[in-house]
Amino acid sequence: MKIELRFAKGGVLVGELKKEYGSPRTVEMLKQAGGFTSLAKHSRYSGREVYFAASKSLLAPKEQYTIYLSKGDIIYWRAWRDDGQDPVLSFYYGAEHARGAQGDEPVNVIGRIREDLLPLAEKIGLRVWLEGAENVEVVISGD
Repeated sequence: MKIELRFAKGGVLVGELKKEYGSPRTVEMLKQAGGFTSLAKHSRYSGREVYFAASKSLLAPKEQYTIYLSKGDIIYWRAWRDDGQDPVLSFYYGAEHARGAQGDEPVNVIGRIREDLLPLAEKIGLRVWLEGAENVEVVISGD
């Protein structure tokens, strides 16, 4: 299944969502949603991460979650304690440890950005960090 992240200030990141990454129910839920538009922001705590809120109706379960991420990982996170925060998707443009204000924040890894687009992911990540939030369209297609 393909995911496209289309950024308003330029650049399209394409990746693969795979159930084999350990989060099959999360991937299936996103497939059913088909996509959404959101505001891409830079993470305050996890370093090289750009995230975008998803609909509150997209509440996936904890699956094979982790706190250790690699460059190019696409993840799903929600407040597992159900504190009312919107769930998010994000991508990492560098290896990181997922954390928030409360400490470690386990995430479901759902996909990877194509290897040839990792330099663009870093460029977009730095742009969002230095210039601020921008709109992103998330498109999910295929099987």
